[in-house]
Amino acid sequence: MKQREANKFSNPSVPFRLTPAESLVCFLCRLLALPNGHNNDREMIDFNPLKFMRIQFHIRGLNISSRFRNHLRKPLERLQSRIPITNAAVVLEHTWNAAPAFRAFVLLAVPGPDIHAEAREHTLEAVWLKATASLRKQIEHRKARQLARFKSKREQGIFPAPWSRTGVSR
Repeated sequence: MKQREANKFSNPSVPFRLTPAESLVCFLCRLLALPNGHNNDREMIDFNPLKFMRIQFHIRGLNISSRFRNHLRKPLERLQSRIPITNAAVVLEHTWNAAPAFRAFVLLAVPGPDIHAEAREHTLEAVWLKATASLRKQIEHRKARQLARFKSKREQGIFPAPWSRTGVSR
């Protein structure tokens, strides 16, 4: 039986069932000209739906190229390594009659309460750095709180004793 299962995956001509996520990867790989969603080593491409993040840019008062949007996208993708982000909405504004002239607002859809940051600065690069730094601080603060909560639950005793607050552990 094990011999049969091994042959099923080693021989690419033998059909096997794909999950919907894997079939989506195969479809996308066909668009990218990869044969049947496999690379040269005949291994499936790693597909994790949490790795995909939809980013919406709302830009007002600026002409920004797609190259610069990709530059703005990189810090958000780095944040995704810390917490799974499903959607991100980014608003960049340039106002001529207010100082500081640039404003950035970022909203991240994450598990639990959403994370948002707003910043105002005199240059576009400075406002983006300030907003992403604020997002990173909020994510680290949330992770630290989760870790502290997990550690405090782990340190509590198994059998609560009436004379102690922590209980008796084994």
